[in-house]
Amino acid sequence: QKGSAIAEPFLLSAPILPDMSAPRLHTALLWRLLLWTLVAGVTWLAVSPRPPASADLGWDKLNHASAFIALAFCACQAHAGARWRSMAALLAYGVLIELLQSQVPNRSADPVDVLADALGIALGVGLATLAGSLLARLQPKR
Repeated sequence: QKGSAIAEPFLLSAPILPDMSAPRLHTALLWRLLLWTLVAGVTWLAVSPRPPASADLGWDKLNHASAFIALAFCACQAHAGARWRSMAALLAYGVLIELLQSQVPNRSADPVDVLADALGIALGVGLATLAGSLLARLQPKR
């Protein structure tokens, strides 16, 4: 039952998905799939001793910022109700990447990379907010 003591802790910790309409739920799941695909790709690039040259934008800080713009934009779409928690998790992920890179041959940790990650997160949130605002204006008023 909905009000039982057993179900209550689960309801408090479960994502608020049942209230979403079917198309919106489907869209959120697609954004989550894209987000986790990006996380897998960024992780692979970050821990590869020699990432492919085709993935290099020419400046390491630009690589970090652009990756985190994409991650933050997707996280905003996938977890709209937990936006700031998602951004904190992304920043922690950026720190984790640097810790991992310190252990990878031909790679090194750089605290300035975390700043580039933070800038990318801020830009990704800004882009997601702007996109949401523009899409809201395009929606017919009810």
